[in-house]
Amino acid sequence: MILSIISWLLDTYYFNPSQLRARMSRNVQRRPERPSSDESSDEEQAAAAINNSMNTSLSQQECSVCISVVELPVRLPCAHLFCYTCAKGLAQTSNSCAMCRSPIPIDFLLEPDKYVVGIIKEPSNEHSWFYMGCNGWWMYEPRVQTEIEEAFKSGEKTFEALIAGHLYVVDFDNMFQYRKDFPSKRRKIKRDLTSSSHKGLAGLKQEMRPEFPLGKE
Repeated sequence: MILSIISWLLDTYYFNPSQLRARMSRNVQRRPERPSSDESSDEEQAAAAINNSMNTSLSQQECSVCISVVELPVRLPCAHLFCYTCAKGLAQTSNSCAMCRSPIPIDFLLEPDKYVVGIIKEPSNEHSWFYMGCNGWWMYEPRVQTEIEEAFKSGEKTFEALIAGHLYVVDFDNMFQYRKDFPSKRRKIKRDLTSSSHKGLAGLKQEMRPEFPLGKE
């Protein structure tokens, strides 16, 4: 019996080496590829980080660009959360997420309201600061509002503010602002009643802003 089996094997494979190679090749292809433990661990950690980010209250989340609590929060399609002006700076420079390097959609700068998370509230104080932007006056974001107001009341002539990833100089004597690295382009600014007519807040229009699906609290 054993001799007959050996004889069959010799007849089948020894004299037909191409068949043996084909059989071995098929066996190798059937073996399922398993991800390495490192790759699996990285994917699980990334998924856990995104889930934790989405489940944490917006008031507790930190923007990885300005290292402060998110202000005017927007969530990119990759699920990472940023201040709107910080994300705007990313879109204008690297055009990618600061956390995962995923590309920022083309329409982010054109229709940023689509990516807003939660409800955006304008300041409740009597006076606010505005800058002349596209088609009218726009209110500064709350954090910059506070910084400009403090500098103004302290009697400073100029003040430097970080806005959308760029350093801006606010000139109180002449009431205009300009980018420190691009001083020839100037915009008017003003201090006026918060209730005065304006287009919106830091580039976000006053009209109803739909919540981004991933960003509901």
